[in-house]
Amino acid sequence: MKDIDAHRRQYEERIRFALDKQIPAIRFTVEIHTPYGPLCFDYKDAMRIANLAERLLKQQLKRSTTPR
Repeated sequence: MKDIDAHRRQYEERIRFALDKQIPAIRFTVEIHTPYGPLCFDYKDAMRIANLAERLLKQQLKRSTTPR
């Protein structure tokens, strides 16, 4: 049980870090690396991607912290 709790805490910490640091950092420029080269998005498109990523991460965090 301790391993599951530790894993869940680490997972939640990674999500919180992404929400605190990574999401704000991609609001102006997003680069997605693929085997065929990078995809680059700026300004409005980067903001849309950041908003979507933020929404998905918050949903993941909510699911993770909901008692089972």
